[in-house]
Amino acid sequence: MRSYVFLIIIVVILALVHLFIFTGSIGLNYDLVKKKEAFKKFYQENRRLNYLLARGESLNKVENLAKTKLDMIYPESVNYIILSSKETE
Repeated sequence: MRSYVFLIIIVVILALVHLFIFTGSIGLNYDLVKKKEAFKKFYQENRRLNYLLARGESLNKVENLAKTKLDMIYPESVNYIILSSKETE
């Protein structure tokens, strides 16, 4: 009789340990999903910022080439000619 009680206690303890480990792994999986979502957001933001940086560098390179090799400058004033508009018709 005592051996049965001892076995039942061992089985209950093992079941509780298993339950503790299982719930811990569920919590870790939940944290992992949250971390993956945060990583995906950071990755997308990083790609967007790299694109903007590359685009900005390209524009600077074009501007420098235009100024140095082609002797281009910004105009002092801009004159517009309007060919047609709704007001004049």
